[in-house]
Amino acid sequence: MLFGRGRVRQAVGFTISLGEGLMTLRKFLQIVILVAVSSVATNGTAAVDQEFAPATPNFSAVVGSGNQVDWAQTFTVGLSGRLTGLDLRIGRQPTTQQPLLYDLRNTSANAPTESDAGANVLVSGQLQASEVPTDFELSAPPNVFVHIDLSAAALQVNAGDVLAIVLRSDNPGTAYRWFGVNGPPSIPRYSGGDSYHRNLAGWNKLSESGDNAFRTYVSAVPEPSCGALMLMSCAMIGVSRSTLFRPARRQRV
Repeated sequence: MLFGRGRVRQAVGFTISLGEGLMTLRKFLQIVILVAVSSVATNGTAAVDQEFAPATPNFSAVVGSGNQVDWAQTFTVGLSGRLTGLDLRIGRQPTTQQPLLYDLRNTSANAPTESDAGANVLVSGQLQASEVPTDFELSAPPNVFVHIDLSAAALQVNAGDVLAIVLRSDNPGTAYRWFGVNGPPSIPRYSGGDSYHRNLAGWNKLSESGDNAFRTYVSAVPEPSCGALMLMSCAMIGVSRSTLFRPARRQRV
């Protein structure tokens, strides 16, 4: 209704259809949210987070002996997100038949926790012997890393977490080797963790400065892109102008 010159006049311009407008707005915003989520999922690719990859290893950690000799490498998470995979520089004896057991577990006082099962173990699995290169001798270590895909575990990690990669095997005798570097502090090493070994019970840090070769991959969750935010803003403005207000029907007198 308009007031002018002392008379009440019928507004012929626009009228508000609130129910229809809100329904359309809700549907449109659902589409915008799906587009934004899709953009986040597409951009959330895994990247190398932590890495220790010496060009020439001078040390190999023996894993096996009927699950009596285990090795671990601790590391400090640098990126918050999902830890999707590991790379390990490992080899095996050609006669090895039992699988290589691996797990990713919490630490206590920067050392791996003791139990091989329970809440302290975040994810675990095994590699068949055929999946590990037969390059076993330190004089000829494997030239490639063995990749372990952990994406199905959807393991969320946060920057600053200190975790441990643990390798074990029930194979009798010397079964697997985990290559790395050991020596005086002057030798370059990984600064965010240490190499540990366990004989039957109790983790012990390598006596000298040493680390096992590894990489970790983290898929960080990115913030919504500027394009997605702009699209949402434009959508709200467009809907408010073209949908909430529609031409009124002329009434016959």
